[in-house]
Amino acid sequence: EAIDLAGHLKLSRLIVLWDDNAISIDGPTSLSTSMDQPARFKAAGWLVQSVDGHDMEAIAAAIDAARQSDRPSLIACRTVIGKGAPNLGGSEKTHGAP
Repeated sequence: EAIDLAGHLKLSRLIVLWDDNAISIDGPTSLSTSMDQPARFKAAGWLVQSVDGHDMEAIAAAIDAARQSDRPSLIACRTVIGKGAPNLGGSEKTHGAP
């Protein structure tokens, strides 16, 4: 409901950065959902952008574009959980690992 309301009211100052790493604590997010999150937000009237979540310049540019929008914004930051960690990159084992 909050997603729909924000789109309906055109809450243009609302910017959500979503860590889109496709991993949950139990494994791939496909174990618990088949929802296309960007499509869900887009259908509710949000500006939706997808960026490399490891690229700070791309994130900054997306935030700038979101600030110019007359709608709420979702920035889907595609990331690899545990990137750079030996034997943990892309794995649910990253959750709680030292």
